[in-house]
Amino acid sequence: MKYTFLNDHLPQKTTGSVIAIGNFDGVHLGHQRIFEQVMQIVQRDKLDPIAMSFYPHPREVLSEMRVALITTVSQRAQKIARLFPKLSYGKIEFDKALSELSAQTFLSQLIDTFSLKHLVIGSTTHIGRNREGTPEVIKELSKEMGFSLTICEPLTKDQRVVSSSLIRNLILKGQVAEVPSVMGEYFATSGEVVHGQNIGHRLGFPTANMTCFASALLPLNGVYAAWVQVGEKRYPGAVNLGYRPTITPDDVERHLEVHIIGQVLDLYGQKVELAWVKRVRDEIKFNTLEELKKQIEIDVTKIQTILDI
Repeated sequence: MKYTFLNDHLPQKTTGSVIAIGNFDGVHLGHQRIFEQVMQIVQRDKLDPIAMSFYPHPREVLSEMRVALITTVSQRAQKIARLFPKLSYGKIEFDKALSELSAQTFLSQLIDTFSLKHLVIGSTTHIGRNREGTPEVIKELSKEMGFSLTICEPLTKDQRVVSSSLIRNLILKGQVAEVPSVMGEYFATSGEVVHGQNIGHRLGFPTANMTCFASALLPLNGVYAAWVQVGEKRYPGAVNLGYRPTITPDDVERHLEVHIIGQVLDLYGQKVELAWVKRVRDEIKFNTLEELKKQIEIDVTKIQTILDI
């Protein structure tokens, strides 16, 4: 088993650990409940707390298809460190060899590597070759192999089961305003600012053009209200995501542009993070740049109201 810790609070040699296993994409409220369970077990049994994700996502290896992620592994590590500062978080390298291990062999490796004493999983968790390790199978194996098991039932909010799939669907539909109710915070996209065509600047609304990591999950095209994090500072932003039909009608590449409201900043080459607050409108093709400029003025006014600035 190959693994790397991003948040490592373990002693040099652990005498016993409680481990949560899952992908934990988004670190949503359901995941947080699992981690809360881990920390309760730590208090009771004096074990070392660990959470482990598979990376890359198992579907990317087994189906050879790209999986758009809500959060990067780094974003997950940062969020877990903020919410559960004593929880060690790492990634297990998921490859063909790991996918072919039986559930029992995988659990044996957790015992040998981390002195597993207690495993915490969700009710939909599967491990091992061909997903053979269902919660029921893991329960039987735990008795044979001498570790305790806690199975966390799904969390329901507004009559919906909280899951990474639910959050992905909300984002893809542009319903980003609903995400905090199930993820605990806004959906965020990280990227680097690159040079653009300066058209926004000529219209009086300079924009920072962002490039994102290849597997980034992006919402439905349109105009959004967002908060823009640059280092330690946060700014209000108007975001346009789409093909810019007024400017480049034949473009087949999506562009992500953000206008920071009330500020003119040189951000070229800097890392920024967008927290998507609310979708304002569809992307529209205008007949002239003047019409586009007038609509941007309307958009910015709406966004100022949404962000309460």
